[in-house]
Amino acid sequence: QDTTGTVIENASDNPTPGCGCKDLVLTGVVQEENGKVFQCETTPEVNAEGNTVIKDDNTCFLTCDSVQVWDLYCSMGQWSEAFLESASDIYCHTQGSTDGAGSVTISTYWPPGK
Repeated sequence: QDTTGTVIENASDNPTPGCGCKDLVLTGVVQEENGKVFQCETTPEVNAEGNTVIKDDNTCFLTCDSVQVWDLYCSMGQWSEAFLESASDIYCHTQGSTDGAGSVTISTYWPPGK
């Protein structure tokens, strides 16, 4: 079956099968955060269970402090950001903190002689 539920028997009967993604259902609702912009072409739905639902024809992006972090889109049956499982995975500063204050310590490698 393609993603629209059509049984694919051969190329002549199904020359353009649906190759989209299943709805991306994220547990919970994306929360506001200082410096964070999570924006989609179409506002994601919140279902009866209170989960965020992003359809395969929607594209979104995450920007943190005016720096684009990633784009979310469906391509060839897969979501571009496969790690997303929960709305809390969409964050800039408040999750994954290494200092308890919302910041993350990163290392910077400078090659010798540079």
